[in-house]
Amino acid sequence: MIEFCAKFIEIERREGLFGRTIDGVRYWHLIRYWFFNDLVLSHYMRTDGMHPDDLLGKPAQRTVAAKVASAWGRLRDLTVCNPRVALRSRRVLFAMTPRMAAMENGRVGSVMLDFVTPLLRHSYALWEHGRPCGYTRQPLGRKVFHLPQVLRRRAAVLAPSGRFALEAPVRRAESETLAGIFAREYGFSFESGRIWWMIDEALRFRAIYASPIERWLRRLGVRVLVLSVPEPYNSAVLTEVAHGLGLPVVELQHGTVYPEHMVYSLGERGSVYAPDYFLAWGDHWVEQLTNYPNVKAVSVGYPFLDHFVRSCPRRLRQRGEPLRVLFISQGGIGAELSCMALELSRRLPPEKCRIVYKLHPNESMTWRSLYPQLAGSRVEVVENGERNIYQCLQDADVTVGTNSTAIVEGFAWGVPALVLRFFLAGETMGEYCRAGVAEFADSEEDLYAKVRAMAEGGARAGAVRFDSSRFWVPDAARNIASFLDALAEGKSLPDIARAPRGVEPAFVDERHEKA
Repeated sequence: MIEFCAKFIEIERREGLFGRTIDGVRYWHLIRYWFFNDLVLSHYMRTDGMHPDDLLGKPAQRTVAAKVASAWGRLRDLTVCNPRVALRSRRVLFAMTPRMAAMENGRVGSVMLDFVTPLLRHSYALWEHGRPCGYTRQPLGRKVFHLPQVLRRRAAVLAPSGRFALEAPVRRAESETLAGIFAREYGFSFESGRIWWMIDEALRFRAIYASPIERWLRRLGVRVLVLSVPEPYNSAVLTEVAHGLGLPVVELQHGTVYPEHMVYSLGERGSVYAPDYFLAWGDHWVEQLTNYPNVKAVSVGYPFLDHFVRSCPRRLRQRGEPLRVLFISQGGIGAELSCMALELSRRLPPEKCRIVYKLHPNESMTWRSLYPQLAGSRVEVVENGERNIYQCLQDADVTVGTNSTAIVEGFAWGVPALVLRFFLAGETMGEYCRAGVAEFADSEEDLYAKVRAMAEGGARAGAVRFDSSRFWVPDAARNIASFLDALAEGKSLPDIARAPRGVEPAFVDERHEKA
């Protein structure tokens, strides 16, 4: 995976793709992530199920209750969630679909907003991108804006009309050029029609929303724009408009970072689509941003993990207890991974091995149809609203997965990992395997053998102690709130960089020490 990611980055730099324009718009940044996922990565691995809940079709509105709920949703979009009728200013605007997870006392909350926003001195709001499966349920006291439905309906009529239609041949010719460039380099064909569709979607969104977004940002008096997932074109257009208004754009780290990661490998300096600041979990992640130009990275920590490291200490395995194996699911490999969990449950008796299958947040609604073999099996399936990943990690002896962020987070609980190298993305975890906190499994049989050995008291994966100080800075929520407040007050970068850190953590040069 690393090899053809690097190849993609080299192609777009050599061919000057970031400089290519359509009607004066440098469009490549808007489509590159989807281009890579849908046309390059899909050639090497299955990508259609990365986020299966997002592909879930909505049921027809038949019942009276469903019709009332739909009408109430439309009314909210026109009134309380409409940025055009906002009654007060909002200095900090979080523009994202916030990741939701189980919290204490059985409630579900946002892994970032629930910790940071209570500490902000300035007013804030959430501008939520509605995923295909709907908006998240935010607390009643949290101001939430949605994109008005009337503008979404314009998307259906814009394509065959006006100037956008006249430029269709230009977009078609550009898509054929891109298809030829990448086909020559990779040695397999690229569908120009699919590329044309990507360009159309991105430029259509920009044509519809750029001007209204500018008006809304002015109306709200926004001083700081905060993103968590920068790759979709809606986030990119928001960033472009914010930069046009002179507003700083901050990106919150939401997952693992490595130099070859497509989102964090850019060949364009000074891009209007790139954020100004990257708030990283720790210095280790800052060091990974070698290909993320003109973005100032600051180590601030991760509030969600910060909280649960304290509130959910690891429970060590007692003598006579079965080995607790935690499978960490991801949509792209879920079908195969769930079968491995089931097979392992058949090979090892319950007194030897307890198997937990933690679903990805985007699998909770679809897993019964995607992984029916797990229903009624001895494998314990954990949905997103039942227990969060940290509540699972506190009760695990080893994790199994590929490149999930949760594998790295497990090291903070002292939980070693078995990384499935035979899946394409597994090689990105090589650093941790070389450090000794994880171990590669080279085949399914190798995985079963390693788990059996651990269950029977043999050598375990990860024979060293993980030093987390370089990965997660403490007091994360206060650090982030202080940083955003400082930006909202117009402070300079040196002041901002010093403000949130307070007492510097005692970093250790050697990241991993022998136990």
